[in-house]
Amino acid sequence: MSKKKEVYIPIEIKPREFVSQIFLAGKLAKKRARVFIGSKSSIDYMIHNKYHFEGVYLYKGGGSTSEKFKNLSKKVRSIVVMDQEVTPTLFSYKYIRTRFVGDTLKYVSRLYYVGPKAKQSAIKLLKHISPDKIKDFGWPKIDLWKPSMHHVSMDYVKKIHSEFSENFILFSSDFGINSKKLLEERSIRYELVGEKKTIEELENMRENFEVSYQKFIQFLNFLKEIDSDSRIPLIIVRPHPSEDISIWEEKIAKFKKIKVIYEGDITPWLLASNGLLHRGCTTSLQAYISEKKSGYLKNFANENKTDTIAPQLSHELKSIEDIRDWIKNRSFKFISNKNILSDVITLSEKGATEAMAEDMILLAGNEVNSSKIKKKTIFAKILQKIFTVVKKISNKKNPYELGNLPTYNKMQDGIKFAEVQNHLLHMYPEDKFYIKELIKDLCVIELKK
Repeated sequence: MSKKKEVYIPIEIKPREFVSQIFLAGKLAKKRARVFIGSKSSIDYMIHNKYHFEGVYLYKGGGSTSEKFKNLSKKVRSIVVMDQEVTPTLFSYKYIRTRFVGDTLKYVSRLYYVGPKAKQSAIKLLKHISPDKIKDFGWPKIDLWKPSMHHVSMDYVKKIHSEFSENFILFSSDFGINSKKLLEERSIRYELVGEKKTIEELENMRENFEVSYQKFIQFLNFLKEIDSDSRIPLIIVRPHPSEDISIWEEKIAKFKKIKVIYEGDITPWLLASNGLLHRGCTTSLQAYISEKKSGYLKNFANENKTDTIAPQLSHELKSIEDIRDWIKNRSFKFISNKNILSDVITLSEKGATEAMAEDMILLAGNEVNSSKIKKKTIFAKILQKIFTVVKKISNKKNPYELGNLPTYNKMQDGIKFAEVQNHLLHMYPEDKFYIKELIKDLCVIELKK
């Protein structure tokens, strides 16, 4: 293979990141980059074993250690961060301050944010990075939300319709905390992990966690009422990746027309539905941009979410009667103010994906021969299994493991060649890509000559 600039894209939460990162990878490949995309562990394994000091590493967000960023800086030319936890629906952008530990930012070449408000907040709050390294290009996923890109999901939408021939409403959950165990562990983790928090920040977050859990309990009772109402169709609950799916399944097991489904990306489920119910989550923005009607369940939203952009994009629903009326009205009404998103989302003609790809190519360093992947020896695999077993037996958790859930929550069925190939085919039908699965959960993408 010819020499090319290299880009490394780790996936932490597949249902949230994978499809849009494939879109970005295709754009980078079209600019003569060689793109490696895979799970965090597979990408980091490859980075650790590569020999040249080139390429750009796209990190998902804050929350990591200074040591990790320092080690990465010895292996790649640039580290860029797209923090998808800093969403347009945040009630306070002060959260940005706690995202980066110690001197982490001195190793970062670029911070990408979703819009002007987040960018300005980052410039104000993050003192250890130059303002000219902070950009607000938007998000590749927002490019995919636009109606002009809905064809990417249509095969999956047809599959959903074949399984659920009846009409259904999608509820996008973002309680985050749906058990007492998660409430306690996440509270401790927030205190111990990341930048040191003030007493006020700790108290506010603990209170927010507790309110979220109580709202979850209240919502379960509301679902019981909905389940017994013949005028309301099937409700499909889409759990948040940070929620315990088994709790959801246990609580709604006896309901007749409430189903919990956590498969693939949320986009085809939204497009296949007859509308979205939410309590102020980012999916409300997706529904708005996708021209899909949505209903805001104010009674189950945390109080701080009422001041965000999300409620302004939806019909406010406070009762069963409101939901019935909303279901009958199949039309979608745009908000009259066309600039309603301008403060929180950058929507340029060029698009976030193009802007980000151009910038990453500049930061990637020199063209190189393809990085080689050392396959793990049987001995290394045995050691890893022994380490995992010993860890489970010891039952000791470090702060980063508190509140963790099964791997499936984050990675579902992993990074597969067939999925990468299928998405690129629909996203870039005029282009031919070379795709290869190198090791488990790791693929390389290049544009064919």
